[in-house]
Amino acid sequence: MAEAMFSEIYANTPETDYTLSFFMKAAHGAETATLACPFFTNYPAVKLLTEQGCEVKLLVRLCHATTPDALRQALADPLVSVKFFTGRRFHAKFYIVDDRALVGSANLTGAGLGDNRELSILLTRQADEAFAELPGLFDELYDSADQLDMVALTAFEQALRRQPPSFADEDFEKTLTSLIPAAEPRSTIVGSGRKSKVRAFLQRFKTRYDKLGRALGEIEERFRADQRRRPEFDGGELDIEISRFLGWVRVAHAPGDTWSTQPLLERGGRRARIEELMDLWFATDDITRGDMIYAERELSNIERIRTNFATPQAIEALSYDEVFDTLSGCHAFYELLRFTKGSIEGLRAQFSQLNALPKIQRSLIYLLHGRDPIDPLARAYDCLNDKTYRLRRFGESCTMELLGWMERDRHPINGRTIRALRYLGFDVS
Repeated sequence: MAEAMFSEIYANTPETDYTLSFFMKAAHGAETATLACPFFTNYPAVKLLTEQGCEVKLLVRLCHATTPDALRQALADPLVSVKFFTGRRFHAKFYIVDDRALVGSANLTGAGLGDNRELSILLTRQADEAFAELPGLFDELYDSADQLDMVALTAFEQALRRQPPSFADEDFEKTLTSLIPAAEPRSTIVGSGRKSKVRAFLQRFKTRYDKLGRALGEIEERFRADQRRRPEFDGGELDIEISRFLGWVRVAHAPGDTWSTQPLLERGGRRARIEELMDLWFATDDITRGDMIYAERELSNIERIRTNFATPQAIEALSYDEVFDTLSGCHAFYELLRFTKGSIEGLRAQFSQLNALPKIQRSLIYLLHGRDPIDPLARAYDCLNDKTYRLRRFGESCTMELLGWMERDRHPINGRTIRALRYLGFDVS
């Protein structure tokens, strides 16, 4: 197939070319794309890239000219990671697809892609010295932006209902930032020019779990396409079998530190490795050999977690032993037995000595049912860093796995999960 011919200028005229045409041509064989624009209403332009297996980082502004529907479609795409600014000072519009970039006035909107008289120019890595500056400029913006998730998207929709488009931009921004923290490009932040230490750490935390969630979405995609299920998990949610599959990959195929030496793979290579291991998973007679976690207990363990921790009142009604036995359904917590004398009863006694029952209950209620902040990842951060909620011997893996079992739109993630994903070729940590 002949290489597509690109225009040097895109002004949305037949004599030059249309902005959408750049994306249509650049999509062929594309591997990575970084897209920055304040206004975003057109997901199909992004879909042109991801349909070709291209991994996309998208940076937008939450404002009247950006639509929740387009953001929701982008969030649902496992190849897209979305970050955002809330402030009016973000105006940059540039799009890098592999070795080509489009820089100019066009937003990712219907008007910007074809209807408006825009002006954008093409830069290439090979021919234009200025191209070399663009990835660094994007990274600087992207690193100072906030990760978009369903919590932020819901707040954006709420702000739009409160302040419809007839109101001034500054009024909308005030409404939005009363619901979620303000996010500005680093060079325009008042004061130190840096995010607060807590907010910066939280955003790195959210970005990490966004990346892990998209990797797990890729695994889920393969399982749904395959349609086979292990008999041990028949009738249970797919998340439960995927969690157990990744645990099996870690124990049976990536023991010790072997997971860390595997090469990073592109999407096609990851797919081949996942499917190869899925075939072994469905063919093996024993998925628990060498493991301390029994597959036949998996469904009942997760059901117990979701029942006993279903409401604050349910948590408050539990005895210490009931709380402990319920937490033991989390792989990360149960695996503490590897580092505890006296087996399960030794861990039961030690955890009780380290954490009083009222504090355990307070921490669980805050993590699983708190509303201030509404963001569950912010509450998870507090449970790991705030002494009011932090539990001893209940670290990040325990916290994030438990949150995943209780939040139906979130994957359970623990140390096994991360190491297995890295073994499968994902760039995660």
